[in-house]
Amino acid sequence: MIPLLLITPGRSGGSIVTKTLASHSQVFVCGAWPFEQRPAAYLMQAYLGLSIGTPGEDAPENYAINRLYKNGRSPFSLNQGEGPVESIYKACVVDPLTAGLVDMVRDFYHQAATELGQPDSRYFIEKVGIGEADTFRGLFETVKPVFLIRDPRDAVVSMSRWTHKVKQQYDQGTPRSIIDLATGDFGRSYQKIFAEIKRYQRAGIEHHVLRYEALMQNLPEALAAVLRYLELDCSQLNTLQAVFSHRESHHVTSSNAQASLGQWDCGLATQDRDFLLEHFAELAGQMGYDCPLAEVS
Repeated sequence: MIPLLLITPGRSGGSIVTKTLASHSQVFVCGAWPFEQRPAAYLMQAYLGLSIGTPGEDAPENYAINRLYKNGRSPFSLNQGEGPVESIYKACVVDPLTAGLVDMVRDFYHQAATELGQPDSRYFIEKVGIGEADTFRGLFETVKPVFLIRDPRDAVVSMSRWTHKVKQQYDQGTPRSIIDLATGDFGRSYQKIFAEIKRYQRAGIEHHVLRYEALMQNLPEALAAVLRYLELDCSQLNTLQAVFSHRESHHVTSSNAQASLGQWDCGLATQDRDFLLEHFAELAGQMGYDCPLAEVS
């Protein structure tokens, strides 16, 4: 089975896209939605902890190996993987684990799909963070990355409303303000995913970009484009559309799908709206969203 990686910074349609694509007979998702399980990504994190040497300077900030080195050292940090003992460790531990890890993931997903009535599945879906896809690409012969993007201003509004909703309905988490989210890790993740897409384009790495707005405005065309990218039968498109139309209340932060578009420009306090307009002016323009403070490149 081939990894189908949904690369998402959050609030860009990842959960509903996962559920929708999982209704295709040749796509498998592990675990009950909306709490998607990520067994392969979990194993990737463990694998990185066994690596020798230090991460490259251009490694994404949230890359697991970077977090490891901030808090500790590799087993052989002095020579950074170049001495004789490190070579033995690589040959006896890292290389066999690398080969075995891929077989382990494939065997797990094949057995899980067969047990759950989808023995013909060609893909397994996992949502991954920015940078995690590189680990998959380094281990699996074939990987299908799909970037999920959204107007960052709408994404921030959606996340803020979701944090308030979760606190109010479930008494969990901490409500976040528009400004706090835009200037924090969440807002920066949209800058990072755009940079990652550009990196893929420059390197000629196969990928697909799925805009949240395209899903909301022309669902059949957006889903058909994904199926063509995966070389899957489009005859099941009607089934996928029916699944997509059922939005889970836990994730919803607007009255309907169309109302989730351009919500940053209506109903917000003037201070918040003006802040989003200025803060994301350049990025929104670069991503192809209408923004009067920046020209679309």
